[in-house]
Amino acid sequence: MKKTDAIQRIPALVIAHDEQIRESIRFNLYLDGFEVEVTGDIETGIETEAKNKPSLILIDTDDQIQAVKLIKTNPKTQNIPVILLTESSSMADIDKLFDAGADDYTTKPFNRSELGKILKFKLKKCQQKISRPQQQLGKISVLVIDDDTAIHEIIEKNLTREVFDVHKANDGQGGIEAAASIKPDLILLDIMMPGMNGLEVLSTLKHGQQTSDAPVFMMTAEKLIGDIERAFEIGADDYLLKPIHGPKLGSMLREKLEKLKAGNAAR
Repeated sequence: MKKTDAIQRIPALVIAHDEQIRESIRFNLYLDGFEVEVTGDIETGIETEAKNKPSLILIDTDDQIQAVKLIKTNPKTQNIPVILLTESSSMADIDKLFDAGADDYTTKPFNRSELGKILKFKLKKCQQKISRPQQQLGKISVLVIDDDTAIHEIIEKNLTREVFDVHKANDGQGGIEAAASIKPDLILLDIMMPGMNGLEVLSTLKHGQQTSDAPVFMMTAEKLIGDIERAFEIGADDYLLKPIHGPKLGSMLREKLEKLKAGNAAR
């Protein structure tokens, strides 16, 4: 039997107006190794943060943007990762959250029993951000493997204006062939595709003589968090959650690649 009380718990603060939601989140996160404080009031939450310094803050309120701004402009709380729960998948709405200072977000509805895993992934991502100034990596060639042409358009639109070379493949086999031919600096690979799925493509790429060294970032919806874990076992280097956050995509990919190169150089 698993002894959850013996583990090193992750301190978290949940700010949510709805008491039932607060307690449900507290219960499910506790089962996943978090020590959770909850409040329905933003100002009370900020006082709690300043005193207890949680590892992350999860916000589910109607006035999220104002809440984030209050947290990020307070010297005592500005460095704590803030993750928002939002019902909107609109890129314009997501942009506003990031512009306010949010570190990440999770869309609703979600499987509450999976929330702990999702937050651990997101917290790890926040903690791995490089604090030192980024070095210019120069022009980066990116291969996008996804059967959704809308994803191609979003990625191409946002990367080409940031001096990326974007190549596209609509299916797994085409992506494998393109990767061997182009030898891209980075591959963005969707998990859910008809025919050869992303995990099968990833396995082929990582075992291919001409493609094994190419960094592969998986693209998936949050509900497929188990597939992300499997992808890391196969050899994925990182992941992106859909919907793709367009305007900040280029800087995010550069940061992830720089982190990956720094890690490889240290080995």
